[in-house]
Amino acid sequence: MLSRIGLAATAAMGIGATPASACSCRCETDAATLVQETPVLFRGRPTAETIVDEERRYAFDVVAVHKGDITARVMISTSRHGAACGVTYSIGREVMVGAYPGKAGLTVNLCTQVCVDRHRAAIERLPAR
Repeated sequence: MLSRIGLAATAAMGIGATPASACSCRCETDAATLVQETPVLFRGRPTAETIVDEERRYAFDVVAVHKGDITARVMISTSRHGAACGVTYSIGREVMVGAYPGKAGLTVNLCTQVCVDRHRAAIERLPAR
């Protein structure tokens, strides 16, 4: 009986469990550095979401481009899981996005998104097309 209690207590405390990895992001950069280091900055509305394996993909209608060369409709990919720094967007809700060229279009991550959200006002002051 005592060994069962010990096992239950061990399980409850997480002892012996595999540690979970988590995405931890802080925005310690200023707006100018963020703009310089992020290849694509745009405002847009996600219109569709699909999940393929460990990847979440969004179709975006682009509202304004502040940096980079993209079309009026783009595909964005990110990790499916927040613990792997994946981003989740609400369909139809306009957002500012910081993206990077990837093997199959543009990619995003939570850490860049946190900084883009923090510096949105400064980014929006950039000329848009």
